[in-house]
Amino acid sequence: MRNSLILLGLLLITTAKAQKFGQKITGGFNGAVMIPSGEFREVNENVAWGLRGHAMYNPSRQVPVYVGLELGYAVMGSTTQYFYDPYLGFYDEYAVTASSNIFSIQLKLRVQPTKNVAVRPFAEGLIGWNDFFSTVNVERQTYYRPDYNDSYGNSSEAQWAMTYGGAGGLNIRLKKTGDQWLELKTAYMIGRKTMYLTDPRIMSNGQVYFDQKESETNMIIPQVGIKFGL
Repeated sequence: MRNSLILLGLLLITTAKAQKFGQKITGGFNGAVMIPSGEFREVNENVAWGLRGHAMYNPSRQVPVYVGLELGYAVMGSTTQYFYDPYLGFYDEYAVTASSNIFSIQLKLRVQPTKNVAVRPFAEGLIGWNDFFSTVNVERQTYYRPDYNDSYGNSSEAQWAMTYGGAGGLNIRLKKTGDQWLELKTAYMIGRKTMYLTDPRIMSNGQVYFDQKESETNMIIPQVGIKFGL
């Protein structure tokens, strides 16, 4: 997750620097809900919650077309359980967390009027990949044994699935002057078939189990967030 958030942050850093030098680049962050659709919903009813960030470039103010990149990270299922480990009359507490996750990377083409109005509708075409992976992390909560590592983790092998689709939405100006906008957006993405792990469970002995499933990975993705610059 840390690497995904770093990539999302770099999108906005690039946007801010570009605007400083007058380039026609915009960006923003959206909270997103990834709702399974079709066969994906029949096999897996878990909704994923996460964050998406994007940066776009408009080659010409006379042409209402933007090209860009969108990155996202979402958690489809997560559970945490605490364990105690006796040592010389003390007890160290450990937190075991297991989660199933989705990392997204997509190229996008947006058509949006460039006129200076308070509400601007837009339509997008997107193509890219979703990476389905699971993680297990163990973190020591107390510090009675300083010779032990505080935490460690493990991730499953990434399962990449191509995805493509479209989106529509609105940008609503938040101030009469300035480049801050409320973005409302819904995307429908068609995802290729792949295997993925869901429904993490932690047993009383600390063992972690997931359900392995396989299906197409179509999704409906409502989003709301903040956009900078237009």
